Amino acid sequence: MFEFVDHVVYINLSNRTDRRMSIEAELAKYFPNSKISRFNATYHEKGY
Repeated sequence: MFEFVDHVVYINLSNRTDRRMSIEAELAKYFPNSKISRFNATYHEKGY
């Protein structure tokens, strides 16, 4: 279904392990772990 996708990168705050586990479980349904990378987000007090 997604064989045309070379790699998936998602952005996640390091302290939000709940969201990390959730998105990794969802992505694992469609992609092997070798095609998934996490990009560390930075927190800003204003939320942007």
